[in-house]
Amino acid sequence: MISQEDKKRLGIESFQRNIHRYFNFYRSFFDSESLALEFICLCEADIYLKRMMHQLVRIISMADNAYKLDESTCLDGVKLQYLIMAIESLFEAQNQTNKKTKSHIVSTFFTQYIRSKDQEVLSNGIVSMELETTTISEIAHIFNGVRNTVAHEGINWLCRFAEEENYYGYIFKPKKDEKDSLYYLGDDRDLTKVDKFWVKLNYTAVRDIIVRGLIDFINKNLETRK
Repeated sequence: MISQEDKKRLGIESFQRNIHRYFNFYRSFFDSESLALEFICLCEADIYLKRMMHQLVRIISMADNAYKLDESTCLDGVKLQYLIMAIESLFEAQNQTNKKTKSHIVSTFFTQYIRSKDQEVLSNGIVSMELETTTISEIAHIFNGVRNTVAHEGINWLCRFAEEENYYGYIFKPKKDEKDSLYYLGDDRDLTKVDKFWVKLNYTAVRDIIVRGLIDFINKNLETRK
């Protein structure tokens, strides 16, 4: 059985081995190196914040490296799945007795923790092909739908991020009056049964917006736990 003293020592050694990884990840999201290091060290001193800080690095790294699963095809749906999983994971780490649904967690995050300027970027960057306006709540629902179809049905082709300034990506989601599962589309992929959106943002832009929101989420918890 490992003693508490050994556990503490092993934890310190692990942190020392990984500090450069944490710093390299968080540095670009802070105004200075010292602020990034302060954030990392303050999180490391609290078991719940430490868990959130570590998990954010791990899960976003999975999203960044998703292309390695199959370099012959676009895996943007898998990347988006990991981004949404990061939101769910940090909310669960913050409150392990939380009984709210995953869709409610994602909606809460996008409406309450995504910065107002970033909400505007998302609303302007993910637009209906039918020229209808897209709210931040709808974007949360759209993203969560992609996450669910990847995780539960293995369907990855519903999402593609923009690749170049004038080359838009897309997202498809079932129409509100259709059942959630996409198997009803059939082998011919009947796109009259889905709502269609242009995606003007690349993966990095969406990733960074979500990471900024999750850092703000951790910082809010940091303030309440002081």
